[in-house]
Amino acid sequence: MQALSHFSYHSSSGMFLLCDLQGGVYADCAILTDPILMSMTRSYGPTDLGKEGITTFFARHVCGRYCRAHWQRPKSKAVFFPECQGSQMEDDIVPTRTSRRMSSMARVKEEDDEDNY
Repeated sequence: MQALSHFSYHSSSGMFLLCDLQGGVYADCAILTDPILMSMTRSYGPTDLGKEGITTFFARHVCGRYCRAHWQRPKSKAVFFPECQGSQMEDDIVPTRTSRRMSSMARVKEEDDEDNY
């Protein structure tokens, strides 16, 4: 999955990074779920952490056997975000009045969902 993320950056000439891939390999296919697309323009919602997110991914990425030596990488090796389980969202990083209200609404929704199980 890490190599696919790296390839997405390389094949888009450094404009995008497909990451946070999850899923499984089955007898006749592979299924990937919950992808996140990060872009240099931060155009893809609250999980698009832009250039800083892309740079942070590569600061931690160790190329494996599926990566190719000629694939592009950002020049910067800076880490802008702490490691965390799951997806990092812009609202988690820069809290605002709106994002705090949305977070409260999300917690209420999660509690309602738990009651339905």
